[in-house]
Amino acid sequence: MNGRYAGRTMRSALSTCVLLTAAATAQMPHDHALVLETTTAFYVPNYRIVDLFGGGYTIVHNQNVYSLPSPVSVATDPMAPGHYFFQTNPSSLAGTWRQNLGMTATAQQAMWGPWQQGPASRVRVGTNQVFTLQNGLVRATARAGSGPITNILTVPGAIDLASIGSKLWVVANQAGTSPLIEFDLVTSVQRLVGTYSGARSLAVSPTQLEACLGLDNGQLQRIDIASGAVTSLQPGNPTSAPILAVGYSRFATLAWADAQNAWSELTTGPIYTAAATIVDLGVGTATTASAVPFGMGCGLGSGSQWITAGLPTLGNANFQIGMSVWPFQPLAILALGTSRVQSSVLGSGLPFDLGLFGAPGCDLLVDPQTLLAYAAISSVQQPVPIPNTPALAGASFFAQLFVSSNQNALGLDGTPGLALTIQ
Repeated sequence: MNGRYAGRTMRSALSTCVLLTAAATAQMPHDHALVLETTTAFYVPNYRIVDLFGGGYTIVHNQNVYSLPSPVSVATDPMAPGHYFFQTNPSSLAGTWRQNLGMTATAQQAMWGPWQQGPASRVRVGTNQVFTLQNGLVRATARAGSGPITNILTVPGAIDLASIGSKLWVVANQAGTSPLIEFDLVTSVQRLVGTYSGARSLAVSPTQLEACLGLDNGQLQRIDIASGAVTSLQPGNPTSAPILAVGYSRFATLAWADAQNAWSELTTGPIYTAAATIVDLGVGTATTASAVPFGMGCGLGSGSQWITAGLPTLGNANFQIGMSVWPFQPLAILALGTSRVQSSVLGSGLPFDLGLFGAPGCDLLVDPQTLLAYAAISSVQQPVPIPNTPALAGASFFAQLFVSSNQNALGLDGTPGLALTIQ
C-alpha cells in the first residue's frame, strides 16, 4: 500500500479479514444471473451480473464486441464459469460468440464462429455441447468449439431449449399449443414429455427431473419430466407480462425475467429492473471463486475500479484487493462486512443513503463490521490471505472504500462495492 495505517497494525487487519470469512460460512452459497439487455450504443452488448438474493448488480466492464444490432440470447457455461456464450442475429458477424469473463467482472477475449456462424434466436450450453435454435432447427457442436456443426432435430415453432448430460429438451409454441420434447443425444430417441399452453421460455433443473416453462401470461409452470404432470403454477410477476427467460441455479432455485424485471424465488420483489429491455438471462451454475463489483460510487469514488491479485480461492495466502485513489488523498477508509443486503451495525437495509449524514447521492453498500483506515494514500492494496479451510467454501464478504472529500459535509466519497466469494 502507498501510505500507512491509522490505528491498526497489518496483523490485526488480516486477522479481522479471516474472521469475516469465517463468519460468512453461515451464508448459503448462491449463484448470479447474467442479464442481457438491448442497448442503443453501437457494437456494445449490455450485460448485468445480478445477485439472486437481491443484493444488487454490476455492469460487465469492457463490453466492446463488434455486434450490430445487440445480441439476442445469452447462456452461461455450466462447465466453465469463466465463459459465457451469446448469439447475434442478424449482424455483420452473425453467429455464436464465446466471451471470457475475468476478475472484477471484466470481459476479456471474445471468440466468434467455431460453434455457429449464422443467425439463431437462442443459444444454450449443455454439459458437452453448445446448441443453437433457428426456425425450429436445433444445431449442436462441441463446447470446446471443435468438430462439425450438426443438425440435431427440427421442432416446428420451437422457441427455447435446455440440455443437461445426454438429454436435450425443446419447447414449441404452435399457435398457443406448446409440446415439450425430450431428445436423447446418444440414442437419438425422441419423447413427448407433454403438451402445454402458451410457453415462451424453458429451463431444466440440474438436480432433479423438473422443467419450468415461462408462459405468455406471466406465469411459471413446473413440470415433472418423467410423468409430464404439472406440479405447480405460480405468478411470475404482478403484471402478467410474458416470461422471456428462466433459469435454475446449481441448487435448483429459479430465476426468471420479463422485459422489464428479473426475479428470483430466493427473495420478494424484482432483483433487477432494466433501464432498457431485457432480452434473455443465464444463471451461473458452477461453483467458482469470484470478485464482482456492484453498486455505484459517488463524487471522487464514482469512477473508481477495483483490482485484485488472484482470486479468493482456499489456501491463497497472497490474495489481495485494491484500488487506485486519484487524486492523492489524506485519508481512506475500507469497510468490510458479511452482507450487502442488511446492516447489523446500522440496523437497516442496504444500500443506506448517506445523505442523512451529509453526503447526498452517496450510498453505504456494505455492512461496516470492520473499518480499516489508511493515511496519505495514492492507492490501497489490502492483503486478504485466505486460509485453506474447507468450511469457508461458498462464504462471501463485501468491501467498499471511502476517500476524503470536500464535496459534502460528511467529508467522504464512496466507491462501488466489491463482492467476494471464496471457493
